[in-house]
Amino acid sequence: MVFLQKDKNDAALEFLKKADILSKRSENFRAVTLNNLACYYRKIGMNRTALGYLEEAVVFERSHNKKRDLADTELNLCAVLSQLGQHNEALTHCLTALVMIQDMIINLPSDGEDKSKAVSYTHLTLPTIYSV
Repeated sequence: MVFLQKDKNDAALEFLKKADILSKRSENFRAVTLNNLACYYRKIGMNRTALGYLEEAVVFERSHNKKRDLADTELNLCAVLSQLGQHNEALTHCLTALVMIQDMIINLPSDGEDKSKAVSYTHLTLPTIYSV
């Protein structure tokens, strides 16, 4: 993702292709890799391709009970769908992510690192709702 942030798209794609192959054998990294591929394709303007990777990520996360990753994917779906002009569907995914994040906050110990991550997501998600 560093290459993508520095606009080195060719290098980013090469690493993402390798990650895609390797993550097919790893339950722990598959969802993140699919989300990263979606971010790459969204950045280069291929939103339909990005949407495909995100839909694959949702199926994987639900079938493997990856609730933490699912909230990220829901937010990414919101962004891509909004760019595709599907604002109502985008809003649905944004609200779904918000509920998941709030659930994480409620169910985490008050001093945990995960709780601060969930609170941060909530702060990021709320403005998104108003921009969709």
